[in-house]
Amino acid sequence: MGCEHVNLAVNPEQPLAVLLSMRLASLISEQREDIDAIGLDEVDVQSFGNLIDWFKNSREFKIIYSEAVRSLSTSQTDREIAILKKYFAGQAFQCMAHTYLSVTQSSNTILLSPPRTLDYFQHHFQGMTTIKYPFGLDSLDRFPVPDGLAVEVEEDYMVTVGWCEYTLNGDRGNLRDKLRRVNLHKKRLACAIPNVEIIFVTPKMKSVPRVLSTPEVNHFQMPFSHKEFRQYFEDIFSHYRSDDFYDYPTLDEIQEFARKRQAAVPMHRDLELMI
Repeated sequence: MGCEHVNLAVNPEQPLAVLLSMRLASLISEQREDIDAIGLDEVDVQSFGNLIDWFKNSREFKIIYSEAVRSLSTSQTDREIAILKKYFAGQAFQCMAHTYLSVTQSSNTILLSPPRTLDYFQHHFQGMTTIKYPFGLDSLDRFPVPDGLAVEVEEDYMVTVGWCEYTLNGDRGNLRDKLRRVNLHKKRLACAIPNVEIIFVTPKMKSVPRVLSTPEVNHFQMPFSHKEFRQYFEDIFSHYRSDDFYDYPTLDEIQEFARKRQAAVPMHRDLELMI
C-alpha cells in the first residue's frame, strides 16, 4: 500500500503544501467530532435493518429527504422524477457506504466524508469550477473527486492511504471505466498521493467482477444487494412518513398533490375567460 506523507512541519517555501496540510488537519478534526457525535462505534453495519434504522435517524437523511420534499412539491415530469430518484438513491447509498467503511477502519485511520473530500480537492485545485448536482453530489469540473479519502494519522504526520469509490452500478463496463478514470487522475496527483490503495464499495454481489479482484483494488460489499436497496429506496417514496409528522404525506403523495394542483390551474383560467 502506497502513502502520502504530509509532514505537519512543512516547508514554508511550499505555500500550497502548507495550505493543504492545514486544511487536511482541520477536516480530520471535524470528521472526528462527527464520529464522536453520532457514536459511530455503536452502529451495527453488518445488519441491513440496523443500518437502515441508523440512516433514517441520521442528519444526512433529514437533509436529503427535505430536499426531495421541496422538489416534489412542484409538478415534475416522469423524466424529472427519474433523475431526482437517481440522485436521491446515489446520496443515500453514499451515506451508508461511508458509514460502513468508516466502522471498518483502524483506530488511527480517518475516512473523510464525501463533502470533506470535495473540500480538500477544492483547496488542491484552486480556481477549478465546482459542478453542482442535486442532493449535494457535487464534484469538480475536469476532475472526478473520489467519494472519500482514508487518512492514517500519526503524531507528526498524516498519510493518505485510500481513494474511495462508492457505486451502486455494478455493471462490469461501468466499473472498468471508473477504475480507468481513477488511475488516470491518480497520475495527475502522483506527487501528492502516490500509490494509494483504491477502495470500491458496492452492494452485495452474487459474483465479483474480475476488475474488482485485482491487487490494486480493495473491494468491500455492503450487507444488501442492489435489489434489496432498490426495494428499500422505493419504500421511502411510497410509504415513509416523517416520525415527527406521522400524518404527513409520502413523497409519492406530495408529487400527486402537486400534479393535481398544476392540472387545476388551466381549468381555473378557462373559467375566468368564460366569465
